[in-house]
Amino acid sequence: MWKLQQSIPKRFLKGTRAASYDFRVSYPARLLATRGEAPGQTKEACQQLAGCRFRSRDGDVAVRVSMKRDPRIWRAIVALGSLAPNGHRPTKYLTIYQAYEELAPFPREDLAALRHALAHSPAVLSRRRTVQRLESLFGTTNIDLEDMKHQQVFWSLFGELLIEVDEMISAVLQGWMDAHRHGRDT
Repeated sequence: MWKLQQSIPKRFLKGTRAASYDFRVSYPARLLATRGEAPGQTKEACQQLAGCRFRSRDGDVAVRVSMKRDPRIWRAIVALGSLAPNGHRPTKYLTIYQAYEELAPFPREDLAALRHALAHSPAVLSRRRTVQRLESLFGTTNIDLEDMKHQQVFWSLFGELLIEVDEMISAVLQGWMDAHRHGRDT
């Protein structure tokens, strides 16, 4: 089973909360577009779907989400599905953060500070709270992902970001399932 924890290198996973967190979303993926019933339907008219396995209160189920139903959840599942064990670390973080930012009404300060540090030069970081948070996490605003201590902090925050996204997706999917069970359309 592909688990979100596998996107964190094993040597860093042990030091993260993600190592013991019980993710409810697994196998996230962008699904092939499906054609409707009408012959000759254009590609643009096809639904764009994202899917995953979701461990609900009622058990493990396969879930499909169309972009039309909820673009935020669709993009979050697609973002999680784009993760690979290898890859450019800042890009991985920024991809997942973008989904997180769209779902979270108030992003966590530590996660937002790392996002700013990865996306901007240290010289242009001007928000006092962001600078303070980065200095408390890394000892500097200049993040060096070749430095072992910086890597440990990065992967710990990456794990926290995955947990936050999993919790938000899970809350929405569980809400849909509860509404469906009670005969309410969502």
